[in-house]
Amino acid sequence: MKKQAKFGIGIGIIVVSMASLAWLGYGESKTYYHTLAELDTLKGVATKQHMRVGGTVQAGSIHRMTGRVDFVLEGEGKVLPVSYVGADPAAPPAGAVGMDHEVFASDVVTVRQGQTLELVNSSRWAHTIGPGQYGHIVDASNVPIAGYHLMETNSVYTTGKWNTPGTYYLTCSVHNLMTIKVVVTACTCCSNGSCK
Repeated sequence: MKKQAKFGIGIGIIVVSMASLAWLGYGESKTYYHTLAELDTLKGVATKQHMRVGGTVQAGSIHRMTGRVDFVLEGEGKVLPVSYVGADPAAPPAGAVGMDHEVFASDVVTVRQGQTLELVNSSRWAHTIGPGQYGHIVDASNVPIAGYHLMETNSVYTTGKWNTPGTYYLTCSVHNLMTIKVVVTACTCCSNGSCK
């Protein structure tokens, strides 16, 4: 009987310890979302929580330095200077299309018929990419991207094969000036219209 009691107490201690650690981990991993106007109302512990702040990056306010980017968020009649400190995102590999804040790394990309296109978010900002122009994502039957794709920092997305020669556009629904022209050239290397 003594062995069973000791075993039960030991199991109880382990279960309580695991539950406590899980609860603490859950609390520390929470992210709170606030607007610029709400920041002035935060007090006490609320100012120390992990948070994300909504707003628009003020035009011309982005200043890059090694390991740091300074910019100004604006919204609701308020402004907030921000200094992001951290490692720069990785550069996109050769042949991939990179992204920066509000722009693709290139205005035009050429793809041969039958090939895919690799997109890499090499910026610190999230992008929502899909077929369309000037921030308006549309259904496009010949664009091998269904709907839209959320791309966080360092995300990689490879489209399906571009099978129909022509000119197409990809855009970011978050950054309306972020559009890239995709020119698909006809395959002439083989008879089936699918370059390798």
